[in-house]
Amino acid sequence: MKNTILFGGTNKERLVSVASAQALCEALPEADLWFWDIADTVHEVTPAQLLGHKRPFEDVFRPESRGMPFAQALDRAKAEGRVLVLGLHGGRAENGELQTMCEIRGVPFTGSPPPRPPPPPPSLPPPHPHVPPAGGGPPRGPRGRPRPRPWPSRAHRHGPPLW
Repeated sequence: MKNTILFGGTNKERLVSVASAQALCEALPEADLWFWDIADTVHEVTPAQLLGHKRPFEDVFRPESRGMPFAQALDRAKAEGRVLVLGLHGGRAENGELQTMCEIRGVPFTGSPPPRPPPPPPSLPPPHPHVPPAGGGPPRGPRGRPRPRPWPSRAHRHGPPLW
């Protein structure tokens, strides 16, 4: 597996990401560098280009290579057995969108997995057949029709049943 530092991004925090990638590049000198541009393209970058960018918090990093569409870069990462070392901040990198895209394609990455949706609420047991529906009215049979009154002769003597 080949480590590939993915940095940049499509939001305002891409400047911070360049600084993070510079630190990652020094810690992982054998890793490839991929810059995710604001145009949603990925560019291969050399360590000299990245480390030569002296003011990452102030100046926009401009890659010298021609980029490939982001989805194509993820497919390439999968085909080449790359592990994406995420040096990204904010936006799609922090809201789980990037991680979901990686998981769908089977691309390994560093960091947390995407957030999972909350589990559905527990289902309530079906109401007892002798309990009237919440809206009131006579109890209903299995086909939704009103049930016949069980004690018609008793109803006129003792009042209607209490359900």
